[in-house]
Amino acid sequence: MLLGKIADNMTLKKHSPSGTKKAILVVLLISILSIIFLALIKVLWCYFPKRHLLDSISTQADISTARQEEDIRGWRVYTNIKHNYTFKFPTSFDYYPSPVPESEYSKLDQISVFGLSQKNGPTSGVIITILATDDNKSGWFYCSNEKTCLKERIAYLSLQSEDIQYSSANILGEARAGFIYRTENKLYFQESENFSFVEAGKTWTISITTTNIDMKDVSSLTRQIVSTLSTLN
Repeated sequence: MLLGKIADNMTLKKHSPSGTKKAILVVLLISILSIIFLALIKVLWCYFPKRHLLDSISTQADISTARQEEDIRGWRVYTNIKHNYTFKFPTSFDYYPSPVPESEYSKLDQISVFGLSQKNGPTSGVIITILATDDNKSGWFYCSNEKTCLKERIAYLSLQSEDIQYSSANILGEARAGFIYRTENKLYFQESENFSFVEAGKTWTISITTTNIDMKDVSSLTRQIVSTLSTLN
C-alpha cells in the first residue's frame, strides 16, 4: 500500500500542469541563452581577426606609401636650364652616354638616364630619354599639332599599326597617349615605349627602352620616373 501511494504521488507530480509549464520555460530559457551565447562567440570570432587584418593592411599601405615618397625624395635631380624642366631618377641610374662634364647635361636638347639589371645579365637594362624641341630646325623630331603628334612619331619610326601596342602614362600632370613596340634578334630583344606631345610651346618626346627585360616588369618604376617631370615656369 505504501509503495502504491508513493507511486501515485510521483505520477501526480509528473503530470502536474504547473510542473510541466515550469519545465518548458526552463528549457526555452536555456535554449535562448545558448543561442545568444553562440551568436556572440561567432560575432567576436569573425569580427576581431578581420578588424586586426584590416588594420594591419592599412598600416602596411601607409608604410609602403611613406617609403615610396621617401625614396623619391632621395633620388637624383636633373634640371635642364635650356628648356626649363626638371625630373628625378634613382641613384642607381646614371647619365647616358657620359662623354661631357655633368654640368653640360643641363644644356642639352636630349637627355638620357639608364640603369642596369644584374638579375637579367650584364647587357640588360632600361634607358629613359627625354627630348624637348622648340622648332624643326634643331634636327630632332618635332611636331606642332598635338592631335597628330603621336601619329607623326609612329611614322617617324617607320612603324605600322600592327607593330605597336597603345599605352598611357601621367606626364606633366596629364594622361598622355603612347605606344610600345618590340624588336629582337638572336642576341637580345628590346621593347620601347614612346610618348610625343605638345606642351608649353615645345614638342616633348619621351622614350623608355628596355633591353632583355620585359617592359611590364619595370613599368611601375619607369612610370614613377616620368611622373616626376615638371616644367620650371
